Amino acid sequence: MNNIIAEWPILPTFLSLQKGHTEENTNYNADGIFYTDYLRGFLADLSHDKHIKNALSLFQFVPETFQPLDPNAEGVNDIPTNPDKGTVLLNEPLDTRIECILKKQKKIIIRIDSGTFVNNGKLCGAFRRCNGDNTRYCFKQDSIVGIFADEELNNFDPYSDSDRKRLEEILGEYKQERKIIVEDIEINGKKRTYIHYTCPVSLFEEHVFPIFVHGQIIACLMLGQMARGNFNRALTFSGYRDKMKHKNGEPVNFETIEIISCEEDWDTKARAIVERITIFEKRLEERIEHRSTRYINEAFDEIERNFREEVKDINIREENVSIKFANALNKAFSAIREKFDNCQDGFIRMFALPIDTEHDELVPIGWAGAEFEKKDNSSFSLRQLKGIDKTLKIKDDNELIKRQRAIIIEAASEDIKNRFDEDNDFLLPGWLAGNEVAYIVWKRHSKVLKSRKNKHNLSIYRKALKNFYSIAQECYSYIRGARMELLLETTIQESAHESAHFILPAIDVVENHLNTLPKEMILSAYAEEYSKHIDSYARYKEEVLESLNQLWEINSGSSLIFVSDINIKKRKVEVFYLLYKLKKMLDNRAMDSHKTISYSQSNNYVEADIDVPYFNHALYNLLDNAIKYGHEGSKIHIHMDADRQKNTLNVRVVSFGIGIPKDSDNRIYNLFERGVEASKITRGTGMGMYIVRKVCKAHGGTISHSSEKLSNYNVPVLFNYKAKNALASKCPQEQISLYDDELARLSGNIERDVVNDVRFVRYAIVFSSKINIPTYRNIFDITIPLH
Repeated sequence: MNNIIAEWPILPTFLSLQKGHTEENTNYNADGIFYTDYLRGFLADLSHDKHIKNALSLFQFVPETFQPLDPNAEGVNDIPTNPDKGTVLLNEPLDTRIECILKKQKKIIIRIDSGTFVNNGKLCGAFRRCNGDNTRYCFKQDSIVGIFADEELNNFDPYSDSDRKRLEEILGEYKQERKIIVEDIEINGKKRTYIHYTCPVSLFEEHVFPIFVHGQIIACLMLGQMARGNFNRALTFSGYRDKMKHKNGEPVNFETIEIISCEEDWDTKARAIVERITIFEKRLEERIEHRSTRYINEAFDEIERNFREEVKDINIREENVSIKFANALNKAFSAIREKFDNCQDGFIRMFALPIDTEHDELVPIGWAGAEFEKKDNSSFSLRQLKGIDKTLKIKDDNELIKRQRAIIIEAASEDIKNRFDEDNDFLLPGWLAGNEVAYIVWKRHSKVLKSRKNKHNLSIYRKALKNFYSIAQECYSYIRGARMELLLETTIQESAHESAHFILPAIDVVENHLNTLPKEMILSAYAEEYSKHIDSYARYKEEVLESLNQLWEINSGSSLIFVSDINIKKRKVEVFYLLYKLKKMLDNRAMDSHKTISYSQSNNYVEADIDVPYFNHALYNLLDNAIKYGHEGSKIHIHMDADRQKNTLNVRVVSFGIGIPKDSDNRIYNLFERGVEASKITRGTGMGMYIVRKVCKAHGGTISHSSEKLSNYNVPVLFNYKAKNALASKCPQEQISLYDDELARLSGNIERDVVNDVRFVRYAIVFSSKINIPTYRNIFDITIPLH
């Protein structure tokens, strides 16, 4: 593992794009950020600012392998001989001291000029033309900006007094032949540092303003050719005056040199530059933060997607469920470290309630980091953690974190206490329901991420990381719940199996051995009296059989569990997630009968106070009925909306299938009550709607329904006939005409709302057996208080 994260944190050190990259797909850390034309335009605009009116150059320290994205640029291995030719120039040769700085870091200096010589810059242009070596001299002179490439200034902040002193110390160490002066300009009450020095030939002063982002110097802006203060017009360009000519061949008039005569004028010019640089830095920071956010979101999306796929493949009926889940979580944590925290001093470790057995500890369920891969004896005492829920009443976030941390560390094993780092570790408790501790995340951030320049990076990373913890815990809770459900189901099935030893023989006795006596054996004198009892005896026998069969159904239907009194424990949850998760869980079952489940909502974000397990159970029963009793090939719709004025959450489930007779309106909510038509379709216990109403009532809400007849025919089967006319080949012509008339009436909204599959009926015999079943729109509405 490398200690350097290639793409994140995003801490670029230069601006210009390299060849083969665009602003959309570039790696800011390695390949630059902006097209050269944008930077050149920024310089040109700034050069002609009414307060500036001077030539500007932008210097950057780039890798020695840098290839500019500019068809007019000089080659990076050639000394430029024509400054007017390109927009990206290699700034060589270098000052000897600067060369030492850059070679050590394997960097070179490139520059972008504004492309126009403004005011005094025209004289420097004439100087460069009078002798080819003069260009080399100027580049060597200008390379002094490389002082900002010194490693000691990697975290340079031009607003910091301590960093200003550090810059002065570094300049003192290099003992420049030309005195480099550190100055400040005050903007909005804050002093910003820059440097300037005097060119020995022109006597112009060169001013260098560092451009920095998140504490990282990303470029230097040079304001050149400035005649300032005690400038000597007579001595400027001494020894070169006779050779210097303008581009058009005219001699240079040194009387045209513009001199900044007072510090007030210079302050105006410097302030204008710094203000524009500050705006540029702010936009650049926003761009980097946007890219950083996008990188984090995309990376976590991929990690989460892979993690969910791993979890989805876990078969809860196998014995190694815990190991498989831990492996999936470990893989996800390792991916997070690789993309975000690829340093030896960082790790992630998660503890939670065990999947299979009850413990008085939180046990390790996932980790990343070589330091902990072999040691697995660390844990937290659940008993000592129970008091952590009391800290939730603390309003001060810092105090809350401090108190929770103290409780968690106290509950930790000696192994954890010995390894815990107060400065770099953080502990995150989480809850499944109520205030019971469900998991603990122990995370150590690398020192790279904790530096001040990574403040924003770390903030959005932590938010995404906490979101992943929630997803991991939800998956873990699902696996754990499914595993527990399997154990419970197995237990009940075993009990049912034992019950079968008593129930099945009882049914056999009633059916086969409690037969009435043949009439021939009844004396004629008693025949009339016996006939009075024989019918009631038969009815009694059927009632006993029905009761025994009902008991057998209850025993064999092991997943249906209810309690006489529901003691609900509400908590605030996002309703969409519950409904959508339930939809996804039942999608495959619906598909088995060619149905589909759709979900819609009127409100984008709704929170409600509900007991999640019971509410899920009620909705599951409602959707289970919609799947069981809806016509094959039909649709099921779930819709959620919230009436905040009335403080109600409304969930509607719409299905299309057999109807609910009016005389069954209230009876469907009675325990063990089942409709006649429902009994013909599938087995059931008659517990589902009873549970739904009981849960709604416990929440202070209601359940209501309506049943509207749409057609005398099975609508999905009818549209199967529309897609394949041959299905009705054996039907009389008059019947086919009725089908066609009904199709004409139903086409449009009915087809769109009701029919999912028009290909599931393949044979005429199946068509004829199903077509004459009426279709009803059944609507169930659950209404409970939001809070």
